[in-house]
Amino acid sequence: MKRTGVALVVLLTVLFVGLKLAGIIAWEWGWVLSPLWIGAGLALIGWIVGMAVLAVIVTVMAVLGERKNRAIRQRRGVRR
Repeated sequence: MKRTGVALVVLLTVLFVGLKLAGIIAWEWGWVLSPLWIGAGLALIGWIVGMAVLAVIVTVMAVLGERKNRAIRQRRGVRR
């Protein structure tokens, strides 16, 4: 998250907690603290997607590298 995103999460959390403690809202504490867990959930999803993309890139590069090595060996007449 950018700093503005973090600032928004903190601002909403402080606002919701203040409203809850003042008795203005009657939400459950889970919803009062929802900016924290929603932000954490989005960060986790972003991390998982990033790792999946990285895994695909590494796999594709390995396959392409093996194809290149195989082509070089065939040109040289070396068999595995």
